[in-house]
Amino acid sequence: MTHCLNVCFLLAIVAQQPDKPRQPAPLPDMPAFKQPGAEIVSLDRNNNIWIDKNSKGRRVIVRAAVCRQEAILEEFMCLKNSKEHESIVAADIVPRVFHTALLAAGAEPGSPAKYDPEFQPPTGEKLEITVEWKENGKVKRAKAQDWMRDVRTKKPPSFEFVFAGSQEIKNPVTGEMYYLGNEGDLISVTNFAGSIIDLAARSSTVDEERLFETFTERIPPLDTEVFVILKPVGGKKAKTKDGG
Repeated sequence: MTHCLNVCFLLAIVAQQPDKPRQPAPLPDMPAFKQPGAEIVSLDRNNNIWIDKNSKGRRVIVRAAVCRQEAILEEFMCLKNSKEHESIVAADIVPRVFHTALLAAGAEPGSPAKYDPEFQPPTGEKLEITVEWKENGKVKRAKAQDWMRDVRTKKPPSFEFVFAGSQEIKNPVTGEMYYLGNEGDLISVTNFAGSIIDLAARSSTVDEERLFETFTERIPPLDTEVFVILKPVGGKKAKTKDGG
C-alpha cells in the first residue's frame, strides 16, 4: 500500500504542474515556516499542505480553518465539506496527498481500529500535533489535545495520536480499489475504519458513547485560519488506552 500511495502522490504532483513554470507562492508569515534550516515544499495547487525538512527533523504542515467551537467530536480535523458539524477544523486538501506527506516525513503507518474477533485499538507511529494561529495580531500555539476535553472529566485527554494509515477496500461490483480516507476522517478522535490518523484508545462512534467534546473557550473564532503541524516521533510508539 505504501508503494501505491507514493506512486499516486507522484502522479498527483505531476498532474498539478502548469504548462508554464510559475513562481512558488510565498510562505505564510508564521513561526511554523521559520524553523532553522527549513526546506519547505508545497504539495498542492492551493498551497494548503507542505512538507518541511529542517534541522530538527521532518514535519507536515496543513492549512485549515476552525469550523466548530461547540460540538461532540468525531474528528479533530476533517476534510472540507464532509464532517464539519462534529470536527474542530476542516482542511481543503487531498487525503491521499496528506497520507503520502506523512510517509515522506518518515511516519510509519499502522492500522485502523479492529473489532473482529475483539477490539484492537489503532496502531502506528506516534505523532505530535500542534496548532498555530493568529488572534488579535498575536501568534498563538497549542497542542491539538488542548482544544478538546473528555466529556466525563472535563479535562484535556491524555491520549496520543497515531498514524493509522486508513485502508483501501475493493468494490465488490466493479473490482476497483477505494481509499477510505476520502470519506474525510483526517485526524479522528473516534475509531473509524478509514481514519488516516486516530487516537490510541477505544473511542466509540456511537453518538451516545462518544468520549470527547470541544474545549470551547480555548478555540479561536469560527473561520480562523490555523496551521496544523504534524511531527512523527521517531522510534516511539503510542501507549494504547481503553477509553470506555
